Amino acid sequence: MTILNWISIKCNCNYEFKFELPKSITTWMYPEMVQTLVDGGYSQTSCPECGISVIINGAIMVNTPKGIVTMPTGPPEKLIDILHKLEIVDETGKPFSSQEISNSLQNNMQNLDENPLLKEQAEMNEIFKEPKKYFEKILVGEKEKKKKKRFGLF
Repeated sequence: MTILNWISIKCNCNYEFKFELPKSITTWMYPEMVQTLVDGGYSQTSCPECGISVIINGAIMVNTPKGIVTMPTGPPEKLIDILHKLEIVDETGKPFSSQEISNSLQNNMQNLDENPLLKEQAEMNEIFKEPKKYFEKILVGEKEKKKKKRFGLF
């Protein structure tokens, strides 16, 4: 999910203004936001009052075909290699289309030997089939901890 956020910036001239910095970007839905990230549009802005360039120190959660990563808003030159490895831009820094990123995501999901997300989902499904057993297991574990603590074993 892409989440937009407005941050307050106070310039050296004491003028305070708002800047739109996304908290997260879903790359296959918003490749234009990836382009802004690559172009450095989230790493600096200009003060509307005096025109001085203001550096943005922040981070953006980026949802990619290879997983979710937090990227700094810093210099785009350093980001392009990372974004290329995450399969959302080509080697020149040009973002892939929504369809290309979606295809990459599907391919990665199908080719995982043991997808940890699917495995975790299956475990959760098992737990919720019989919640009584799950809660009994938790209660037994808590009782054991209390016993060990009481006898100085924990």
